[in-house]
Amino acid sequence: MRVYANDGTMYEVRWYHTNNHIQGENRKGSLTECIIFMQQAGNKGLLEVVGKGIARCSKKDNFCKAIGRKISLGRALEEGFEREGRKIFWETYLNKNKISVYQEREVSNESRT
Repeated sequence: MRVYANDGTMYEVRWYHTNNHIQGENRKGSLTECIIFMQQAGNKGLLEVVGKGIARCSKKDNFCKAIGRKISLGRALEEGFEREGRKIFWETYLNKNKISVYQEREVSNESRT
């Protein structure tokens, strides 16, 4: 999943799953990892990790990619994104868009009154 900021910065979200299911039983260690990469405008090919989150199953849980993705994305976004930034990532994920453009809203003095 990709999100572009209006300054040209590109964020790419990737998930990695480790499922230790064996014959219907969960073993400790099944997990989903979410990593958010950032690429500054003009730096082609250079990705920097700006967020990382992990969701781990307990022994009683059934492994589910969708639940693991949501939990790990939430944890990855907690590290360095403000509310507006987190909101656009969630909208992109929930709408199943693969690419989204984030435009900062400008607030005029007239709209504040």
